Amino acid sequence: MDSIRRIVSAVNLPLTADIEAGYSQNIEKILDVVREVLEIGVVGINIEDSTGIKETPILDIPTQAAKIRAIRNMVATAKKTLVINARIDLFYLGIYDIQRASQETIERAHAYLKAGADCIFIFGVTDKELLRKLVNEIPGPVNFLAGAGMPSVAELKLMGVRRLSLGSGPMRAALGTLEQISQELLKDGTYKAMTEKAVPYGELQKFF
Repeated sequence: MDSIRRIVSAVNLPLTADIEAGYSQNIEKILDVVREVLEIGVVGINIEDSTGIKETPILDIPTQAAKIRAIRNMVATAKKTLVINARIDLFYLGIYDIQRASQETIERAHAYLKAGADCIFIFGVTDKELLRKLVNEIPGPVNFLAGAGMPSVAELKLMGVRRLSLGSGPMRAALGTLEQISQELLKDGTYKAMTEKAVPYGELQKFF
């Protein structure tokens, strides 16, 4: 919550927050989390159906739909506006084959939209035909995660994809550059990886 507050105070754009699975399996505690992000000034949330538990890696559809419905009802009662981006993690978890994961992802998307989700976030898909199938069979806006093998923004737009997330990609890319700088320094004693793409110091200062 402290991180979210700092970001809200630092930017003039609408902010959505990834609250993972709500940091609890108890709906009342999840609603407390959502109330707090609303008070901070967040306009949307990602809420996922994976659990982080090895034995039961994903919540059943009725349980996750009930969570989404409870959030939607609480937001309506509070007379607030909140975009609920319901994340489906079947492909990411890899617990089913592609066909079963596709069928159940579509089933989950229908249930989550009916429960009050505004958008469906499908994690772990890059194949063009599968992307197109999911967009065509889900009756609401669909969000995917950019990554290796993902079609371009222009192609995704033509398919009907409505939202694209970068997730942790930029942060991991920055760490990859830091690792490259370190390896070059240790191996060759040179600084090319550091100097080629560095933001000029004066330009960096303007951000602060």
